[in-house]
Amino acid sequence: MKIILWIVALSFLAVRPVLAGNDRTVRLLSDGYSIVEIQKNANAGDSQAQFSLGYAYAFGKNLPQDYEKAAFWYRKAAEQGFAPAQCQIAVAYVSGAGVS
Repeated sequence: MKIILWIVALSFLAVRPVLAGNDRTVRLLSDGYSIVEIQKNANAGDSQAQFSLGYAYAFGKNLPQDYEKAAFWYRKAAEQGFAPAQCQIAVAYVSGAGVS
């Protein structure tokens, strides 16, 4: 059990810089881009928009917090090789947030 707790703690510490360094996600969610525009781009296959939408759902930014939807969008972006999304979906699996 202690090992699992250490893994979870280290996961959050490792992923925090990835999120902090992802300026485009922060800009998309705060600089006048509508969530509708981000959703449109995410549905069109834009991995950055998919990650941003996952982030918005995970943290309740401009959308109701929903971990299952966050994991869905993180997974879509991760499947395209988007590294921050790969980290976030890994954290979701480790913590069980929105995934079984």
